[in-house]
Amino acid sequence: MTSLRLTFVLLALAACNETALRTNGSGPDLAGPADLGSQTPSPPSSPCAARPKCTCTEDPACTVVAQPCWCGPAECGGGECFCGGGAYVGCAPRGCPVVLDCPLAQLPTAPDADGCFRCRPSSPSSCEAAKAQLAAACGLAAADLGGLSCQTNSACVERCILDVKSCEDVGCAFCTTCACPALWSPFAQCVAGCLPD
Repeated sequence: MTSLRLTFVLLALAACNETALRTNGSGPDLAGPADLGSQTPSPPSSPCAARPKCTCTEDPACTVVAQPCWCGPAECGGGECFCGGGAYVGCAPRGCPVVLDCPLAQLPTAPDADGCFRCRPSSPSSCEAAKAQLAAACGLAAADLGGLSCQTNSACVERCILDVKSCEDVGCAFCTTCACPALWSPFAQCVAGCLPD
């Protein structure tokens, strides 16, 4: 278990950048990123893909794949988290990319033929599709993005949605029934810039 904890800490330190958000357990859990590896629609293409996140690194041939600043969950004994907000993507064979720094809209839902996870080159075809994919990737309810409209300057709003890299960046600015403060996140600023004054 010590090697698992060390792996999570090293992954977090290697992936974090100076602007990473710190998490302290307070506020809404809109940031609770969905474990994207759990959305795998097809059978695993490697033995690593079948391993749960908590036991991924127990097999020396496997490695954890995550977004920058993902920290191992408490149930895995991940230890102290230095930053947070990234999603766990999956378990892959060693030699595959271990940090995927791509927008949520381009995160993979299944490993490729080599068992690796890579950013998808395509993204949703409309603002509404991008909004639906963001909600699915972050496990958001309809009310969480209820105030986000694609009716005005939809191409600009879609670009803002597609640029979201972490569920923590969504915040509460577009939630219609949340009891959390509407923090002015970069995502909210981007959308505000799309709307007429």
